[in-house]
Amino acid sequence: MKTLKIYWYLIAVLIVCGIIASCDTRFENYESRNVAPQVTYQEKTEESKKILDSVKLSKSSLSTTKSYQFKIVDTNLRYVEITTSLAVTINDVKSKLQPLKNDKLNIVFSDIAIGENKATVYCYDVLKKRCEIDITIVGFENLIPVAVLSGAFSEKELILTAKESFDKDRLYGGKIVGCIWIVDGKNKTMSAVDENFTKAFADVKEHTIQLIVFDNDNTMSEAVSKVYSLK
Repeated sequence: MKTLKIYWYLIAVLIVCGIIASCDTRFENYESRNVAPQVTYQEKTEESKKILDSVKLSKSSLSTTKSYQFKIVDTNLRYVEITTSLAVTINDVKSKLQPLKNDKLNIVFSDIAIGENKATVYCYDVLKKRCEIDITIVGFENLIPVAVLSGAFSEKELILTAKESFDKDRLYGGKIVGCIWIVDGKNKTMSAVDENFTKAFADVKEHTIQLIVFDNDNTMSEAVSKVYSLK
């Protein structure tokens, strides 16, 4: 009877060992087939590894934050981690480490400074395989606008326009908001950029017109000048 018990005990041990070995083999096979998460930036169609971006640091044109939306392809997502000196919000939570519950990842960086601001995003699955995304955000100060002066005499009246003037950082919210016209170095007149400047002259001598434009950061351009004569 005792021998029979030992026999059945040995069979039970062999069965348990077989189950454990089978589980280990399945896990090893699963782990070998597992691939790291694939991350796609919303503005690209291919998998994203590096992002180079820029932001204008201006109170009136743009805030000092930058947001990015990603789609993650992986059936075993676990969490995302970000290494950076910037303040970070992940999926509306102010944190640099956040569990992932779906395939959407929204990251907002704030406190961006002038120069290069770097961040690395790591997306992990349950087996700790990861993908990396390197993000570089270049912060720059307001750029000086450019004044462009054009016009001509119509009879005895000089008609000028500054409509071709532009702000170098117009893609980042910068725009021309006003003009300063200077006639013969003394008479100053302000106008909107889309308004023509007219001046009547009784004499036929040459007249020097200067134009200065300023943007929505109250930064003035260099003065441009042209000499007009009534013929």
